Amino acid sequence: MRKAINPLAVRIIRPADMDVARSMWQHAGMAPKATDEQLEGIRRAVARLKAAEEELEAARAYLARQIGDALKNGVRPVDVEDEVPYKREHIRRIAREQGVPPSRRQREVATTAAQD
Repeated sequence: MRKAINPLAVRIIRPADMDVARSMWQHAGMAPKATDEQLEGIRRAVARLKAAEEELEAARAYLARQIGDALKNGVRPVDVEDEVPYKREHIRRIAREQGVPPSRRQREVATTAAQD
């Protein structure tokens, strides 16, 4: 009868030149290092992604300013919520960041909660 092998007792033998901090597919001996020409497409895509992220942040900041201006000019938050992809709480947070004071009802609720 064969004796079962204890997996904890097995010693792993590996080549001396293998970097153990890397997985096998990253092992230096598996493939030659990529050239600049091979990586150029990836670098262009990364630059494009960073530019798109910056453009998105600028668009979000512009939308926040527009939301703040609309609320300051008397537009109801529920009407803003119908037009933007944000929920009520996010609109309220944007309003505070843009300097829009809380509505009378929100001040009454906060005052009542503080008194309790």
